[in-house]
Amino acid sequence: MKARWLLATCLTVWLGAQPVCAHHELELLFGYENGYVTIIQPEVHPVRQMVTPQQGTFLLDVGMDFFVPDGWLGFMLQRCRVQQVWISPGIVGNKSGIGSVFSAGNTPNYFDLPFGGTPHHHFIFAASSPGVYVFDLKAIRGVDYQGRSLFDMPFVYRIYMVAGSPSRLYGSVTPSPWYVGSLYDLFLRLQVRRDGNVVASTEQPVNPWAIYPYLAGFNTSGNVQVVAKLDKHLSVRVSRNLSGSQRQDWTFAKLGDTNGDDLIDSNDLRDVVNHFGGVASHGDLTGDGTVNLDDLYPVLVYYGQSGEGLR
Repeated sequence: MKARWLLATCLTVWLGAQPVCAHHELELLFGYENGYVTIIQPEVHPVRQMVTPQQGTFLLDVGMDFFVPDGWLGFMLQRCRVQQVWISPGIVGNKSGIGSVFSAGNTPNYFDLPFGGTPHHHFIFAASSPGVYVFDLKAIRGVDYQGRSLFDMPFVYRIYMVAGSPSRLYGSVTPSPWYVGSLYDLFLRLQVRRDGNVVASTEQPVNPWAIYPYLAGFNTSGNVQVVAKLDKHLSVRVSRNLSGSQRQDWTFAKLGDTNGDDLIDSNDLRDVVNHFGGVASHGDLTGDGTVNLDDLYPVLVYYGQSGEGLR
């Protein structure tokens, strides 16, 4: 039986003096656009289902290669680095002959292409528990086929990996209108509660370039409350019957929580005042890189309020 977790075989076609591998549908193909090194395809990665060769083991094969445009006799790139930006705890990306490369622990968390004379490589991502796992990456240090240096990739690319059959929530994340920074700088934290007790939780940065800005998995189902907390904002809460895959969009109207305790009080006011006039410091609620009146205003508007997760 053919399993997707097995390393894909490479059909080598000789174009001039350099070998070019036949591309597989979901391989990450690196090239450049408008002077930036980037991932040409898949432009937006679909959600991937991990396979289970044995109980308690979930695997996914992620291939990488350089892109060859139609009619070209070689790759778009000479080299680039695949840099991990964020990865869910509990999953590890392994490379045959090397070992662990990508993880939330003490691994290199980057891989330079080409390696061993070829840019075509496969990584086996492995997890031992059901859930939804995230792998965020960027291409950096790119050099095109003519030897010209490229700017680093301007966005963060995300792969969602589903292990088993967890209950899933996915959808959009809308911050306060006062927040003007990058959504990717904000973490979304989700708790599933039943009878007041936390039965599951997860977190991930919000990625506006992914197929969904967030996709979270929970190994529980049934009637629950879900509490969502976005950095710098007060939490919100919904009740729902959790099962299968369901859309849940989140809107966070109340900005002003500088310390993450789900309260807007004197501590948050003090943070803004103490860092007033500073650049990209702790009191920057709006995400514009400075602490000024725009950061003070939402604290004053929502002063004394708490998130729905504390009520």
